[in-house]
Amino acid sequence: MAELEGPFGRSHPDFDFEAFDQKNRQKLMRFTREFWFDITSFYGK
Repeated sequence: MAELEGPFGRSHPDFDFEAFDQKNRQKLMRFTREFWFDITSFYGK
């Protein structure tokens, strides 16, 4: 990420970590999946 590098990156005293974090959270994608399978093929019989 170019925003973190260079003379005005994270080591600069005016770097806004909150704005950077908020920008990253807006780009975050989450999803949930469900898997169903028959466990009797592994256990039992």
